[in-house]
Amino acid sequence: MRHLSSRLDDVVANQARIGQSLAQAEVAGFSAACADHALSSRPCRQADFGREHADWIRQLDDSFGIFRKQWEYTAICRALETAGMLQPGRRGLGFGVGREPLVAAFAVRGVEVVATDLPKDDARSLSWAATGQHALNLHAMRRPNVCADDILEQRVALRAVDMTDIPRDLTGFDFVWSACAFEHLGSIESGISFVEQAMSCLRPGGLAVHTTEYNVDSDDATVEEGDTVAFRTRDLKELERRLAGRGHTMAPFTVGERLGLLDDLVDVPPLQYRSLLLRLGAFRITSAIVVVEAGPQGPAGPDRPGGPGGSTDGPHGPIGPTLRGPAR
Repeated sequence: MRHLSSRLDDVVANQARIGQSLAQAEVAGFSAACADHALSSRPCRQADFGREHADWIRQLDDSFGIFRKQWEYTAICRALETAGMLQPGRRGLGFGVGREPLVAAFAVRGVEVVATDLPKDDARSLSWAATGQHALNLHAMRRPNVCADDILEQRVALRAVDMTDIPRDLTGFDFVWSACAFEHLGSIESGISFVEQAMSCLRPGGLAVHTTEYNVDSDDATVEEGDTVAFRTRDLKELERRLAGRGHTMAPFTVGERLGLLDDLVDVPPLQYRSLLLRLGAFRITSAIVVVEAGPQGPAGPDRPGGPGGSTDGPHGPIGPTLRGPAR
């Protein structure tokens, strides 16, 4: 049995390598433009791995590949860059940052970053720490090939924050982001509620960019509760509706055609191969990005900075990104 298991592992590994090689040939070595507009809300797909993705991979000092976690990072960077957020003087707030490279990438561009993660004494942080995904200190976010340590220390502050209970003093930011974090809050409703509440951290016209898990197979059944949930199109449409009710504008969530080889190649536990799809229970899932612009009235209630009567001008003038569907 052990011999058979090893042979099966080899087959899966070979399939993954062949799939990656063929997919990179299909995207012409990342020379074509990404298929989807940077300011659209959409799921990950192979066609969105283009030269803009490759440019950001270089800036993040990562190796080239076609897999969903890497897409999450570059999709967030593309959205913020397109909206003019990655400039000196901007202020960014990251949720559940763990050890992701985005903190260093934003700091080197002159952004003042508040990076947050669960408190060390929170029991939920133990599993993340065990897998090296919890930000225990600023040292965990070091990326010397991306940002010099002295610049990181000058421009980044680490703060313990529970995403289900955002402190009221975190306000006035130009942008907020999270990379596959809000699906771990216990339920679909908890994830939606987090995105709503995080809008209160933005100044008017600021931008929220979040990635999460997306159910490719069903707009009906899904994993609705547990350590990891999978959002359906209808859940993200409901998020769009609720944000609109608060005066914010979410780029409409639109699903483009999945025609690439890796759009159908599924990784399976223990998830040791890089892919666009994996299984969560009975469902195939991938990543999705949500892009939201804060309404002109700012956070709800006059007691929050940037509330009614606040300016929509940031340090570099008015911000009003045109939110798009997926097609360029």
